[in-house]
Order: sequence, then C-alpha cells, then structure tokens
Amino acid sequence: MKKTIPLVVVLLALGTACLNTSWTDEQTLHVNPSASDSRSFTSLEAARNYIRMARADGRLAKDRPIKVLIAPGTYSVTNALALQSGDSGQPGAPIVWTAERKGTVRLRGGITLSPSAFSPVTEAAILDRLPTTARGSVRVCDVSAYLPGELAPWPNQFNQPPSPWLYLDGEPAECARWPNTDAVNDGWAYFTKSVDTGYPTKDVHSNARKDMHPGAFQWEFAEHGKNWNFDDGVWLYGYWTHDWSENSIRVKGFENTPSNQVLRLAGTHNYGCGNGTWGAKKRRFFAYNLLEELDAPGEWYLDRRTKRLYVIPTTNWAKADIVLATSEQSFIELKDASDIAFRNIAFEYSHSRQAAVRIANGTRIEFDGCTFSGLAGSALGLTGRDCKVVDCQAWNLGASGFSINGGDREKLIPANNLVSNCDIHHYAKFHRTYAPAIGIGGCGQRVVGCRLHHAPHNAILYGGNNHLFESNEIYRVLLETGDAGAFYTGRDTSTLGTVIRGNYFHDLGRDPNLSDFTMAIYFDDCDWGDAVYDNVFERAGKAVFIGGGNLHPVAGNTFIECPVGVHIDSRGVTWREGKRKAFNFDKDGISWHENKLKPFGFRGEPWRTAYPEIEGLLKDRPDLPHLNPVTNNVFVACKKNFAFDKLAQSVTNECPVSANTFYTTREEAAQAGVRLPRTP
Repeated sequence: MKKTIPLVVVLLALGTACLNTSWTDEQTLHVNPSASDSRSFTSLEAARNYIRMARADGRLAKDRPIKVLIAPGTYSVTNALALQSGDSGQPGAPIVWTAERKGTVRLRGGITLSPSAFSPVTEAAILDRLPTTARGSVRVCDVSAYLPGELAPWPNQFNQPPSPWLYLDGEPAECARWPNTDAVNDGWAYFTKSVDTGYPTKDVHSNARKDMHPGAFQWEFAEHGKNWNFDDGVWLYGYWTHDWSENSIRVKGFENTPSNQVLRLAGTHNYGCGNGTWGAKKRRFFAYNLLEELDAPGEWYLDRRTKRLYVIPTTNWAKADIVLATSEQSFIELKDASDIAFRNIAFEYSHSRQAAVRIANGTRIEFDGCTFSGLAGSALGLTGRDCKVVDCQAWNLGASGFSINGGDREKLIPANNLVSNCDIHHYAKFHRTYAPAIGIGGCGQRVVGCRLHHAPHNAILYGGNNHLFESNEIYRVLLETGDAGAFYTGRDTSTLGTVIRGNYFHDLGRDPNLSDFTMAIYFDDCDWGDAVYDNVFERAGKAVFIGGGNLHPVAGNTFIECPVGVHIDSRGVTWREGKRKAFNFDKDGISWHENKLKPFGFRGEPWRTAYPEIEGLLKDRPDLPHLNPVTNNVFVACKKNFAFDKLAQSVTNECPVSANTFYTTREEAAQAGVRLPRTP
C-alpha cells in the first residue's frame, strides 16, 4: 500500500491570490506531520484549534491575515474539517489555508491499494460464475481491513450507488456490466414493450406518481441473462420513460419461458416503465454489479458479504494507481463563517452523497486553484454572499460540479457570488440528469469565463433572479439525454432578470445534426424574463428554445449550422386547452402566471421598478408568447432559422422578429464580414 498521511491533516491549504495582503512569520502556521517546531501541527484540526486559542490570548493578531501552509503529501481524510463563525477572518485579514506548492497537496477519502495485493482467483465457486474467457484474467484482493462492519446491500432503487467505488488511474472504473461500454448502441440494451408501466393511471399527465408501483418489460435478449444470479442481485440503470429522467432499479424476477420473457423490477421510477415519451420510443438500460459479466479490462465487482474485490487488470497494471473510495464524509463543512480562503488543494476520492465541500451562510469565502475529482456526489455546495470560486477544475464527478446560492429574491438583494475561469467536465457519472456542471439559485450569481463540457445532461441548471452567465464555452453536453437544454430553466414566471451574454455553445447532443430534442438555451414551460445577447451557437440543436414564455429578448447572436435557430411555441394556450390541462386559472380567476409571481409582492418595490413589464403583460395575454423580441441576429447555414407554431407565428410582429440577417453558407457569411469561430 502507498503510504498516506492520516486523518484530517489535509484541509489546510490555500492562500488566496485574490487578496492583496502582507504576511509575517508570526502569522504563518504549518501543517506538517514530520515537523516538530511550535508552529507546525500534525493535523488540520490541531491547526484550527491553535488559531482559536492564539487569537483569543493575543498570540495571533485578529486584524492581520493568517496563513496555514500544508506540506506536500497525500492526506487521508476520514472526518470533515468543521469551521464556524469563530473560525472567521476579517475583511482584509483572511485566514488562508494553502498548499506550500501548487499541485502537491491531495486530500483523499479513499484507500490506496497496491497492484501486488491482487492475486489470481482460485475459488472454484467464483470461477464457475465468471465468463469462461475471463477466468484467467480476473484478480482478487481482500479489502475487509478497509471496510469495517457489515456492508449494507444495494437498495431497490437509487441514483448514486452505495459506497465504495473503485478508481483506476484517476478514472471511475466500470462496475461489471452488460452490455459493455464499447458494445454496439454505445453500451445500451433496449426494450420497446412494457408489460406493466407501474403507473396507477393511463393518463401520463396525471399527478398520481405517489401511487407508483414497480413495472415490468419484455426483454428481447432474455437468453443472455439466464446465468445471472438474481438472488445476489441484478441492477438495471435506465432511462425508463423519458430521456431526461433515470435511475437504477433492482430486478425482482426474471421470467424466461418460450412464451414469456419478462424482467420485473423491484423498485419504481418517477415516470413509470415505458410509460410513453416524446423522443425515441425505445427505452435504454444496462445491467451492472454482476460478477457473471466481469469480462473487460478495468471492470470490477465487490462481493459485499466476503469483502473481496475482483478486477480485470488494465495495461501497465504494475504501475496502476488503484484507489477504493470509501469515505462518506465531506472534506470541509463551513457554517456561518467569513473571510476564509482555500488555495491549490486537491479534493479527491470520496463516496459522500453530499458535496465534497459544503459552505452554508458563508461570506467572502474563496476557493482558488483547487481541484475536485473522483467524487461520487457533487464537488462544492455553497450558499452565501461575496464568495468566489476561481481557477478551479472539477472532473469525474458522480453528480454535479458547483451549486451556488444566496441573495434575497424577494428584496432582489444580489449575493454577488462568482464562479470564474473554472473547467468542469466529465461530471454526472452516477446521477446523470439534472446534475449540472453549475447549479444556480437565489439572486445575483455570476458565472464567467468557464468551460463546461462532456456530460450527459445540463451544463447550467438555474432558477432565481438577476444572474449573469458570460463568456463561457459550452460543448459536448446533452450527450445522453433528450428534450434537454445545455442551459435550462423553466416553469416559473418569477425567475426574471438573468442575462446570458457572450457565450459560445457548440457541438451539443449525441448527434449535433439532430435538433428535435437538443437545445442550447431552454426556457421551458412558460418561463419569463431572461435575455440572450451576443452569443455564438454552432451546431447547437434548437439553439434558443422559448417554450411558451415571454420577456426573452434574443439579440445580437450568431447561429451557425444549427438545425433550428430560434424556436417559439404557444404551449401556454395549447397545453391549457388540450389534454394536459396545464397553466390553468385558479378558482378565483387568477392566472397560473400571476400566481407564480404573487409570493414576491411584484406590484410593490423593488419588483415594480426592476421588472416594469410584468403588470402590463399580466393584463395582456400572458399565456401567448408575444413579447419575445428576436432582433439583429445573424443566421449562417441553419436548416431552419425559425420554428414557430401557428399561434406564435401570428404574433411575430408584436415580438418583434426583425432586422435579422441570413446567409446560406459559411463562405457567404465570411465574405460579408461576419466573424465566425474556427470550427473545433
């Protein structure tokens, strides 16, 4: 085993480059397990405790910054570093936890295993279950010493699989599965016939999901599963009804007769099993956590009873970095604290269901140059004001990247939190939908100059008011989902005032040439009030999708080779009058649109001044999309520049839709002086 430094020694690393402060030796402490001087501490908690005492008795000045330097090393973390109001710095005098040198401090919530700890499988009962072609390749390691107590079985349904998880050379390893990821159809199996949808009513638009029961479907490849051990458990990960909602469900039973080949599920899905969808009618799934399917290099399986870890070695196995992520704790938990910064710390390998770093009611908290990887949950959850996350990277995450919240929506007081120049990619590995690179709520957050890419679903999922998303690059997202947006918000007329400006969206979706269910910016279900200015959309599906809403100016943008440039529909009317019965008036005759606004006192200040259009729109056809100006945009080689339904088309003069320019080829646009991005 590789040697690691124990316990919470880890979190003390970051000096913020954003703060212009002068340092003195008297205000500098060290975390170094091998040092023995009076200002060096063996653990993070010890340094924190010393700061508390030393500031109380005057050994450390409260009005000057304090720096805590962490020595290079890989630190094993089993408990979160807790910081509270008493651990705060002061404005202009922060407490900075920083690595001595960039790239040298790693906080780890996992166990490092040596390749030599794995040996060939000799147990006959195990060999009999393994695929014949893989029996000579599989290696096993007893990990019981690292997994004390009884391991609970996997539940019947979940989004994040239970701890632990294996990582090989920094990548989350594939739990033994069928089909393999390199198989046809991108590693998916399909079904088209649902035997039992699990839905209590035939009306797919009803609100009866609380009464769901497990479903069942006919399986065309039933012969393949005849050797699976259903008593040990077989789990299926699938998009069971819609291409924007998924989970893992255990198989309850398998009926395999010539006339009846059915998989019956033990858990439920929110929308049922094959219960009608828009998009592809075939439903996707794969089976995993199956010893019988351990057949590819890098795949693994853990027997949770014997605590034996089985794996097929990868190339250069003798030098492999093998980590079993076991910790279910966060690395940092900060509450009601201010003026603290973390710099150049790597947070890696944990299987917490919560964010690796949790900030509640923080003020002027900064993360600078940190990395987050190999995490089963999210990287960072932050609620507060005047906080910054800058120059950070996050990848190989089981759920979302950063969640940022704060401010006061009713009073429209901005939080002024900033995410800047961050690179977030290959996230949502376990929970694949609605786990964005960045989730935004509250009032007045900013996301500027970030790169968000390579993920199955959203890049930014947001609600709230008066945010700014500017100069970001978004690409290769929506890779596994449909009826989805890279930037998504919806079903709320009160989430007003966000500006989406100067971003570059390109190469979205599984097939950039297919547009029907891929959107760059998705204002869903009668959303109101966000502006789209000066962006570039290249091969970005239905680039701007306005689903029945209003107050969405779309101006100064460039649309290049998009199947659809701007979509506007009138679902506020058609869905109310059709089978959905959506967006209805209440019993007092108040519109759905107004009821969304009522909690915020929109007729008084500050809403009346901030959003003066609201009152007039509520009196003038709020359900019809007639206030969405689409002006001064450039369309280059798009298959369809506009896609408006009949009612939306009838009000384009009111929007207005005007002063736009159209070119049939890139060459024509370039000759006319249009500045086009270099095709990636």
